Amino acid sequence: MQIKCDMKYYKGTAELSFHTYANSGTAITLESKGGPVATATVWVPGLKVGEVAIKDYSENEGVFRTLYNAGVIGMPHRHVRTGYEEVPVCKLLVKPVNSQ
Repeated sequence: MQIKCDMKYYKGTAELSFHTYANSGTAITLESKGGPVATATVWVPGLKVGEVAIKDYSENEGVFRTLYNAGVIGMPHRHVRTGYEEVPVCKLLVKPVNSQ
């Protein structure tokens, strides 16, 4: 699935790639023809099936808006602390078609 990105360090189109974290849960990466753009998610314990925690800080600033505007995720229904940051937990609205 190709989406339009409007992030702090990358503006353009990227392909979504879905993977599975070793501890379970869906990982989303954004890739362009030049290589990886960003890992959009972080693994946190306690996520339910169909939930993703979005890394929308630091170099990933704007990734939430990018995924939300593309219809990939819904609005956050809770936030969890990961170190110094709180990340939004959202429902994944698309089927991860190329999960590995």
